[in-house]
Amino acid sequence: MKKLLVLFLTLGVLSSVVSACMGDLGPAGEKGIPAGVSFYTSAQGLQFFFVDEDGNDLVDLDERHSWPLAFPQKVELTTRESAITRATTEAHSDGRVFYVYNDNCNALCKDYDSGLYGFSTYLWGRTVEPEYTTYIYKGSSIDSLNVSYTYHEAQAGQAGGNSWMVQITSVKYNGVEVFEGNENGKVFVRKPSQGETTVTVGSL
Repeated sequence: MKKLLVLFLTLGVLSSVVSACMGDLGPAGEKGIPAGVSFYTSAQGLQFFFVDEDGNDLVDLDERHSWPLAFPQKVELTTRESAITRATTEAHSDGRVFYVYNDNCNALCKDYDSGLYGFSTYLWGRTVEPEYTTYIYKGSSIDSLNVSYTYHEAQAGQAGGNSWMVQITSVKYNGVEVFEGNENGKVFVRKPSQGETTVTVGSL
């Protein structure tokens, strides 16, 4: 999977960029990177599928308490319940329908190859910290997405010279690398009725 480059303006505006980055900016304070600024970005094509021990979908559109949720910190049950009460649908031109919720941070969409609903989420971070954890709630379980970032100088002339970039270099779901080498972006999270959660990349 291609590494993600995201451009951040000093006003806090976020957009994706395809241009190559310049040199690594290194520790806090170098080249004017503001430290401790919270940000979020897409997971660049990663989709998470939650299944039981037999490969059956654990997401039921008619049962919103089965919908996964992601947050930049651990949250109470009341916050999670509120996040799934408001959902909208977005129909795309290719026929796919997205169910968007949790303040537009999370979405579900059916994958027609597997017949399962894929979960997508923003990933959070804080400059200039090299790692940050996004927490995934599914039923009574809490999983972790540990994301590694590097920070870079924007190309000359971009955003009037007052910009910088952050690059995702690794995403680990419960300690399993799911970003590097994942060409189709699919991550399968198996949650058996008994036993530990396991994670596989690409296919079940």
